Amino acid sequence: MRLNEVIGVLATVVFSALFITSLATRPLLYDYWAENLGRVVRGSFDDVGRALSQYVWGDFFPALTGVIVLLLAIVVGLSSLLREGE
Repeated sequence: MRLNEVIGVLATVVFSALFITSLATRPLLYDYWAENLGRVVRGSFDDVGRALSQYVWGDFFPALTGVIVLLLAIVVGLSSLLREGE
């Protein structure tokens, strides 16, 4: 694998892990903008995060795992197709 392919795969894994972690834990945005965020988002932001994390880690987890594997397969497939063209 070339350096660009390795960077692409690592970026995909890191950003998907960050996305899943942000859904499963208390968002950092709430810690920094606690009072101002309450005016923008009605209701409790923790409740929304808790409901999303329960949905992602509970009912949706097998489908989420399949989507992540599919996205990684697409990235690897596209990088190999682009490499064959050179």
